[in-house]
Amino acid sequence: MMSAMWDVAVSWKYVSHKPFADLILPECDPPDAEPSAEEVKKIIQAATEPFRTFLWVLGESGMRPAEVCAIDSRYIHLDDRVISVRQSESLGHVVKPKTVAGYRDFAISPQLAEHLRRFLGNKNEGLLFVLRTGRPWRESKVVEKRLNPLLCKLGLKQRGLKGFRHFNATEMDSKNVPVKTRQTRLGHGDPRMTLGIRNKSGYTHMVGQDDRRAAAMFGDMFSQVLCPDASEPENVSPYQMSLAF
Repeated sequence: MMSAMWDVAVSWKYVSHKPFADLILPECDPPDAEPSAEEVKKIIQAATEPFRTFLWVLGESGMRPAEVCAIDSRYIHLDDRVISVRQSESLGHVVKPKTVAGYRDFAISPQLAEHLRRFLGNKNEGLLFVLRTGRPWRESKVVEKRLNPLLCKLGLKQRGLKGFRHFNATEMDSKNVPVKTRQTRLGHGDPRMTLGIRNKSGYTHMVGQDDRRAAAMFGDMFSQVLCPDASEPENVSPYQMSLAF
């Protein structure tokens, strides 16, 4: 980042020397191990609420884990089967996306929409995954307290939540989902998906058929192991489930 800023400064003739020319950076850390489709289904099936819903949204949508941590009920449009990404979690606080591409709207499957309808009940505002303090779940704590213990129980290799996002991207690639659809769903670059692009006709105009097909693909995959009992709230309300973490 600093190198890119310095290059601009050089081009604008604010400076003349190039301190980064001979800089040797260390190797990047390897990415999170990517779980297979069977492992993802196994993990979600073994999870309990509300973590199960968290993983289903993460696995189907390909959202960044921090975006799922901060997802708000008001940005879930069940009638249109669309989720809007408008915020993220950072160090336990709700923040706005860092880039224009981070603001996006994409389809969810009928199965996930029905699950969320039951999960939310009458709740139409507020965080889905919230601590007793009122703050959103923290990605690092979800990995530490929820994901890794579950993986250990299942005898699977420990990994971060980003592995589910990588799984989502790989599945879309293997099923030949159009690149533009993949970019939009993953938030990698569609400047049209910005805040406030909604008219009275609802959100259905925001997503195309390729997006719907991608969502249906994941809905069919997860419903094989989660439906029809995936939406059972374990005899507690969605609000109580949110406090359970």
